[in-house]
Amino acid sequence: MTRGHTLIEIMVSMGLLVLLLGVMFLIYRTGANAWKKSEAQVQLVQDAQVVTARLSREVERSIYASACLDPGPNNGTAVSFLSCWNEATASYDYDPASRSPVWQKDVICYYDGPSREVRWTEVPLTPATPTASPLVGLAGLRAGGRVLARDVTACDFVLSPRVLEMRLQMERQRYGSGAPERVEIPCRMFFRN
Repeated sequence: MTRGHTLIEIMVSMGLLVLLLGVMFLIYRTGANAWKKSEAQVQLVQDAQVVTARLSREVERSIYASACLDPGPNNGTAVSFLSCWNEATASYDYDPASRSPVWQKDVICYYDGPSREVRWTEVPLTPATPTASPLVGLAGLRAGGRVLARDVTACDFVLSPRVLEMRLQMERQRYGSGAPERVEIPCRMFFRN
């Protein structure tokens, strides 16, 4: 004798199926949100690492006496210092007699607030010089240059003896969220002299 399913059995099994599908969708949605959030934060951190790596590499090869901040003497949104990188020889230029660097250019890293970017520009010194002196009038040189990072909401530099500190804040809108993802990266760099 074969027995069919009653209407109540079918409704109970359909209810359980709907409940199971709802739980699965909720788990998927939670996982997808966590994935997108971490993906956006990782992208922001990687963008910030480009700035910190480039800046720290050049600061370590520079000299404290050449450092200059804009707009203030101890803190600002732009930093300038000397670099002994010689574009012609693709190496760092040192005077063999005095064993000191021959400064080739001024490096300027600044925060462009309206475009929300950190930019990098270089001003060649003609002629190259072995004496280190800070760049004067940095405000007029805050235009153009290479973009190091986008989606930057704040970038501050603090100069203390032999140390350059940078605080970089970034935010990016991510898919599926009304609130942007934010990261703040502090970085401390040491001048070689």
